Amino acid sequence: IVMYQKIVNISNIMIILDELLPISIEMVKCNLT
Repeated sequence: IVMYQKIVNISNIMIILDELLPISIEMVKCNLT
């Protein structure tokens, strides 16, 4: 059960990163221009 929770946590982190990356990139672009 503990291993399953770790796997779910890792997948959740990857999903969050996938959502945050484009947003952060857009923010950086806005700041650069």
